[in-house]
Amino acid sequence: IGEIKLDMRERAFISKNTFESYVMELKKRYGYGWSKEYREMKEEIIARELLNYMMDCSFVDINEDGICLLPLVGRVNGSYPKDFNAKENIVQERKQKNE
Repeated sequence: IGEIKLDMRERAFISKNTFESYVMELKKRYGYGWSKEYREMKEEIIARELLNYMMDCSFVDINEDGICLLPLVGRVNGSYPKDFNAKENIVQERKQKNE
């Protein structure tokens, strides 16, 4: 999505608007693989829920200046199964046929 610069303590600072734009981009890229609840949810609500979850897991701190991404968030990694992109192609083909 973009490069985030770290400070000397391996933290990154972003605005709430930037965080929401990341959520919007992730929804565009991977939303077809999300549950129906999240596919139909507004991005700002998803962002709020995600941010609350990240706070509970000590991934972020929030203050009046924005969001501090803590070092732990950079150590968590995940990926979709190999056939995930193939499923996306099927979904996209079905959408095109219905248009």
